[in-house]
Amino acid sequence: MKKIFTMRFLFILDILLALGAVFAWSLQGKDALTLAGIGTAVFIAAFPLPWLLSAPFARYLAKKGAADLGIKIASSKVIKKIQYINTLVLSKFGMLTRGEPHITDIVPEGMSQPSLLALAGTIEQESVHPIGRIIYKTALERGARIQRLAAFSESPATGAEAIMSGTHIRAGMAPWLKKEKVEISARLLTMGDKIAHKGKTVVFISSGKYARGFIALEDEISTDTISALHRLQHFGLKIHLLTGDAKGTALGTQKSTGIDEITARLTPEQKAREIKLMRTRGEIVAMIGDMDEDKIPLQEADIKIEIAAKQKKNSSNTTKNDNTPKKNVANGEETAEELPQTPPETKLVPDIILPNRILDLLPVIRLARKVSEIEHSNHYIALIAFIVLVPLAFGLLVPFGGDFLRPDFAFYGMALASIIVLINSLRLSSTPEREGQHLIEKEDK
Repeated sequence: MKKIFTMRFLFILDILLALGAVFAWSLQGKDALTLAGIGTAVFIAAFPLPWLLSAPFARYLAKKGAADLGIKIASSKVIKKIQYINTLVLSKFGMLTRGEPHITDIVPEGMSQPSLLALAGTIEQESVHPIGRIIYKTALERGARIQRLAAFSESPATGAEAIMSGTHIRAGMAPWLKKEKVEISARLLTMGDKIAHKGKTVVFISSGKYARGFIALEDEISTDTISALHRLQHFGLKIHLLTGDAKGTALGTQKSTGIDEITARLTPEQKAREIKLMRTRGEIVAMIGDMDEDKIPLQEADIKIEIAAKQKKNSSNTTKNDNTPKKNVANGEETAEELPQTPPETKLVPDIILPNRILDLLPVIRLARKVSEIEHSNHYIALIAFIVLVPLAFGLLVPFGGDFLRPDFAFYGMALASIIVLINSLRLSSTPEREGQHLIEKEDK
């Protein structure tokens, strides 16, 4: 809308200048042929072609340069936004981490490890959360006895609960279990906190009013990802992780990665509110996340970023887990149950698709900032052409014995300024692939 307004303003200004020149010299008694030449020359000299070419061509070249690196950018408007981002929000599972959580610790209390895993698998058998799916899958793989459930409910960033044989069973974070009047021993809380501060996710398991132990899971963060985060921070970006993890786990993640800010124990809706707050503070927010899992918070971000390789991997894992046969024990036999089919939701469209990892964002930022620099210089070129040509077409030299700028010379001047703008924009095509690849190779070393 702003661009259309600017174009209209420039064209109206052009016409008014031409009419003003004709009117002013008509008062001086110039003949119709001379007035026609003056009006035409002023119109051509003030025509905003150099100005209109100053941004689109540069952004087109930047988009093409990004495509050479395998990076897809939705539109030239996105390139303009990238120039101003100062906050990068991350989703943890599968984006910051490898997306391959695995169980590292099973700490029971009053029962054996296999029994605790079986209880956790029973609770999580209908879970849609990645952590819950992993617990259920691991329980199946280790031959755990999975019981039937009478009821099941799950809440993001808190946990899951169900009824088994008339008893409430729960799996989730300690604060939630305490809120549900579940007693957790000091031993379990101390051990859980110690493990959580290593960046692991701790899921407490309860049956009735008592906690029966906890299961700890770890999803590793690669050194490449940590290195990429540091480079992005050097580029002036503040890194903010929004996660549903417990506070202890979040602090452990922050310590190991050096992320600027972490907000824990958030539901998708709360993550969206956090991003809204950032924007009200004047921050320009880009978010890297899963277009399905993180749809709610991503909708609030100024720029939505997807990592193609991780998205494909997460989708594959989801499909695999969703199709895992549920192991029900009825008369000691295993039966497979098909999950109900749900209609597909409208998928969120990303503004930027990175091919492999967070590190791929670095060349995009470099290109966007170079575009900003070139656009500013192009605007100066267009302004200089306007300042030189329009007064000459108006007859600046006439009082000093000179003549009016001829229409054909005005055209040549305007065309020359446009060509200079295009040539200046071509600086973006100077091996963007090599520059971007250099950044990535430097981090790999």
